[in-house]
Amino acid sequence: MGYMKEERILDFFRDLKENLIKYEDSYGGEFGIYFDDDYVRYGSKIANLQTMIYNCEDPSDAFDPADCSLDEFYDDPYIDVYISCEGSMYEAVYGYVSHGVGVRREKKSSS
Repeated sequence: MGYMKEERILDFFRDLKENLIKYEDSYGGEFGIYFDDDYVRYGSKIANLQTMIYNCEDPSDAFDPADCSLDEFYDDPYIDVYISCEGSMYEAVYGYVSHGVGVRREKKSSS
């Protein structure tokens, strides 16, 4: 893996899970996400995003061995976590461009 230790990555997933549930609670039916192709991966592990959010007490329980490591899947040494999602799920997570000290970092506008 890249630069983050596994425990920090799992802390990120715990925060992500909590924030997505809060988002869904706030917007109700507008959340309307489809999880068929939404997944997260780190190291040599992969999980369906829906399973991670709704079916597991701790996000770490959702992960299974991946067919290849993240290094092989996405050839970039600076990426520790890969999240694949579309639609409203993408909109919900897009503002989280990096994770550190529990602060949400907003995307900077290009005006």
